Parts: sequence; structure tokens; C-alpha cells
Amino acid sequence: MLPQKLRLGLAIFLIAVITGYHLPMVQADPQPGSCLTILEKPSSGQEAITLLGSNLSIAAEQNSLESYQLTQLLLNNPTFHLDMCGKGFYAESMIVPQMSPLPIENFYLPGSLSTKTTIKTNTVNTNYSSVFKLHSNPGSKKTIYLDFDGEKIENTAWNKNFNGGATWIASGFSQDSDFTTFSNSELEVIQSVWQRVAEDFSSFDVDVTTQLPTLGALERTSAADDMYGTRALISNDTVIFNACKCSGLAYVGVFDSIGNLHDINQPAWIFTQGLGDNPKFIAEAITHEVGHTLGLSHDGSKAVLYFPGINGWAPIMGVGFYQPVTQWSKGEYVDATNVEDDLSIIASHGLSIRNDEDDNSEKTARIMRENQGFGGVITTSGDIDYFSFTPSVSTDFTFAANVATLSPDLDINLTIYPVGKVASKTVFNPPLVISSTDIVDGLSVNASMKLIAGTTYIITIDGAPLSITSSAYTAYGSIGTYKISVYKGKAVVASNTIAAPTDAGTTSLPDKLVLPVQTPKNTAPLELPDTVKVQPRIGSKFLTVI
Repeated sequence: MLPQKLRLGLAIFLIAVITGYHLPMVQADPQPGSCLTILEKPSSGQEAITLLGSNLSIAAEQNSLESYQLTQLLLNNPTFHLDMCGKGFYAESMIVPQMSPLPIENFYLPGSLSTKTTIKTNTVNTNYSSVFKLHSNPGSKKTIYLDFDGEKIENTAWNKNFNGGATWIASGFSQDSDFTTFSNSELEVIQSVWQRVAEDFSSFDVDVTTQLPTLGALERTSAADDMYGTRALISNDTVIFNACKCSGLAYVGVFDSIGNLHDINQPAWIFTQGLGDNPKFIAEAITHEVGHTLGLSHDGSKAVLYFPGINGWAPIMGVGFYQPVTQWSKGEYVDATNVEDDLSIIASHGLSIRNDEDDNSEKTARIMRENQGFGGVITTSGDIDYFSFTPSVSTDFTFAANVATLSPDLDINLTIYPVGKVASKTVFNPPLVISSTDIVDGLSVNASMKLIAGTTYIITIDGAPLSITSSAYTAYGSIGTYKISVYKGKAVVASNTIAAPTDAGTTSLPDKLVLPVQTPKNTAPLELPDTVKVQPRIGSKFLTVI
């Protein structure tokens, strides 16, 4: 089963990890039966314009552009190429993950795999028996499948362009030469990667899963078919990698394509040869590549094609390796060259914003009780979640609102005020302290204040803009999961420290990703079953816990 897609306006994004990438010759038409060959080879710039000649208008139509727009794109963007059928794709060099942080002048120097580790990272326990049963939003009709165990590549555009049309078995993820079993270390990486990618997509109605989807869950057979998705293949396969020397490839805008146009352009590729086995790097690459399948382009600046971020923050469609907070963006940072609205474009390709768990008002506030926890998702910059709490005694209480332990997207803004007296509000949004490329404290809030017995208080949570600079990001991308609880006494940890349990054996996994149960579903989100069904797959690694 190989769902993939090709369509008008097609683009391939090659995230190259070394410079000097040479485009492979296309061996056959990438869209059999409907592709008119108008170029003798993949080309860019003036060369493409010259070779197209009178076929320039055909290529422009293929990419939903006017001829003058295509001409300007080719002349002004050296990373934009046309394939033999005139379909546009991007072939670009990208930063190799390094031991971070790096001086800005060294950001674009290649590195070795041995350096591809972060200095410090949060850790959580792994439920090894359930790693291939992970679901972020079970029951959703949309799926992002994280495929770590390899796949048969057959009848796709990848076959046509990179392997002479021949079928091959692409290997999966491995930290060693053994592709028949997954070690505990490999399972730990897989769970960590899933948690990070699930957080990136937590605001959308989509299930990020490591479990092989049922037949038909990824394919889209017609415009009326609202159950479909994409496969992100995490691989150290050499067939394509040896040609592109890149960390990932993905066709653009194919997530919601129909029929053969969907199937032939799967999967999105993530190559561990270009990333190492660091879960942050792999996760950033997966979200980035899936972002391309959802129609997104790269986020750059006037100085660079891929914006590497600033002060702990980076856009997902730029370079997320070096900053602990990465978010969807609409180009609000200084000198941004891409101001496309990521969230709107993603929604236009099939991933709608998930239903809110409340109605964002005092009247519908969820009632909190002492030592009781709630989970929630801030889905947009306009989403404000309301809670109410009435203490039985007059004393200090602490409201602990914690973001996801790994790669959180949300910076919590917590507000407390007596019901009906919003003018008396107290706002908590601690400063951020960057510990490494993977850890930043201050996104969570532990707020203590004295409450009066019998008085009902309103507690709100929304996304806050980065507090250390006004140029890095607004609240636009400050969305994601959280959990909140209230207990008697003052905070036992500093307010700028993430405090979350790390017992991965619990069914709801509150420290990883807390999603409210959606009506009418009764299944706890992110449930980790105690057992997992082993599914052998021809020529690929299958689950064997050792």
C-alpha cells in the first residue's frame, strides 16, 4: 500500500544537507499517461527558460502561474527547478544539524554525523511495548503516519525519477546495522519523535500515529472521500539519498489530492543519513516535510533561504534544529520573505482546526477542584480556555499549567481574577530561560496567590508571544497542548520551570501530550496499550522488542 500524489502546482522540496547537490536525470515521466515531456532534463534559472522555448506557457499552466510569473520565479529563485514535464520543485541546500548553538556565521557549514546531538534535552520514560500503537487523536479521519519500519516503493514518482521506474524496498530507521529488530534505544527515539510531531499538529483534527493504518486510511479515492492522510517515511535508504544527499524530500500540496495523483507522490522522505538519530532533528524534519505536503513553502529572510530563528524561536518551515521553540508562522519576524499564513494553508489542504473543548467564556468555564487535573489545547491565537475554582478555605493556592515536556509549541499566558471582575486580573507569563537547543523554561506557569474562601475565581489560558523579544514571534504560533491543576500551598518549583511527571506508563500520558477526550469518543487520548500486535512486513524491519 503506497498512497502518494502529484498535481498542478506540484513541487518537490529537497532539503539538502550538503552543498553541491546535482539533480538526478529523470528516468521516466513522473505522471504516467498525463505528463507531456517538455524539458530534456530538470532545469532552473535562465537555462530552464531557454530550454522551454515556446513551451513556457505550458509549464506555467502546470504550476498554476502566468508565464511572466514563472519567468520571474525562475530568474529570482535559484532553488526553484522544473522537471521534465514542467512541474516545479525546489532543490535546496539546508543546514546540517550541529552541536548547537553555533555562531551565525557558521550556520551554513556542513557538519559530521558525530556532531548531530544536542547538549541537553528533556527525557521521559518509554513504554516499549506500545511504541507502535501511539495515536495523538484516535478517531480522526485524517492521518499522519510515521513509518519507521521501511516500505515497498512501487509505482510512484520516486521510482520514475530516482530508480529508473524499478520497485525497491526502502529500509526503515535503525541506529545500527540490524534492520530486523528494534532495540530499546531505537524505541525511545521513535516515541520521542512521535511526541514532538504530535505536539506540532495538536491544534489540527489529525491523528499522528506510529501504528500502520488500515487499508484506505491514507488513500483518497474521490472528492467526497474525507478519510485520507500521508506517510512520512523515516529511512536510511540509499536509493534516493545517494542521488540527493539530502535530509528530506516531499511533494508540495499533495496531502488532499485525489486518486492516482495522491498515491504516486507518497511518501514524504526523512533521511537519517542527513540527520543522525537525534529525535529533535528527526521530528523537526518530519513536521517540515509534512508541512510541504500540506502546501507550505520555506520560511526565509532577506539574508538566508531558511531562517534559522532567533532568541530560542524558529519557524517550522525554516530551520528548527537550533532553537527549542519552533512554531507555525506567517512571516512576522524581521526581514521575513514568506508571509504565507501556515495555519490557513494547512486547513485548505484538509486539516481543519480541531473542535474546541469549551466555548471560551466565563459561563461555560470548566469547574476545577483541588488536586484535579485537566488537559486542553490552545488551537489558535484567539482561543482562550476558561476554568473556574472556588476555594473552601482562605489560603495560598498554586495553579500549575504545564506545556508538553518535549518540543512544546505553546507559551502559556495564565490569568486569574474573581468572577465578574476582570479588571482585577493577575496575569502570569514568566520570562523564558534557554537551556539548550531543546529546552527552554518559562513556557509553563506555576502561579501562587492567596484566594478567599467562597469566592469563585476565573482562570484563563491562552497563547502568549515570546517575552524576550518582540521580533521573534507573536501569539500566532503559540498554540498546543497543556495540562492544568490546582493545589493548596505555594508553588514548589520556580514559575519559569517546567514541572511535569515523566511516567510514560500511564494511559493518558499527560506529560507528553494532553488532549481532551472528544465527544462522542470515550477512549483516552494517546492511550498506550500494554500489548502490540507484531506485523511482519516484506523486506522491512518489524517490531521485536529486545
